[in-house]
Amino acid sequence: MSQPVTPAEVLYATSNYATDTVSVDTQAVFQTSHLLVRPARRRDADAIWAFAQANPEYERMVGGGLPDRDTYLAEFFDHHPPAEMSFSQHHNLLAFTKTADAREHELVGLIDCVIDLMARGVGHIGFFQIATRLQGSGMAQQLYTALEDWLVSQGSTALRLGVVERNARGKAFWARNGYLRIKTRHDIEFGRQKNTVHTMVKLVGPLTMGAYLAMVARDRAETP
Repeated sequence: MSQPVTPAEVLYATSNYATDTVSVDTQAVFQTSHLLVRPARRRDADAIWAFAQANPEYERMVGGGLPDRDTYLAEFFDHHPPAEMSFSQHHNLLAFTKTADAREHELVGLIDCVIDLMARGVGHIGFFQIATRLQGSGMAQQLYTALEDWLVSQGSTALRLGVVERNARGKAFWARNGYLRIKTRHDIEFGRQKNTVHTMVKLVGPLTMGAYLAMVARDRAETP
């Protein structure tokens, strides 16, 4: 079970990410028995790059290879939804294992997520990566369950994401967690290659798929 912090604490952590003036090492956005998740800061750049270098498999699979440090970090910190997509919050989060006194220990995961993307109540998971050595350990499931709980606590009634066709492990993971493929787009550029991308959606509140599609025109079959 995740342990979300209060709304005031979430705002405090988000504010610190934006201004990067106060340490938030123990200021979790949410946490589990083994993991602490907090906002990324510019001063985390070295740790984030080290994580990317130690876990390059995803970048190789979807982008044709790990880009250079500056390109990778610029994408991580400065990428936002397109101007035509409304949203209320955008979070770049780091997942750490915890020490005995509940402080961060080892960086083991990266998350990018958006609140109210294109419509109120739509939580979007833009990026979700766990360290390669932990795949199959149950850590990814623990982290995802906590993330879903937190997104629901922020008012999400539907969750969406995109998964590339060649990411068999990812497709299986999201399907096990209740996501349904509702649309497929082809020739989507990631890094140095193009991918087929499946949009997947999970309803987590009092919402029907028809109501969701009425809110999010981009995910309708007839929308380019």
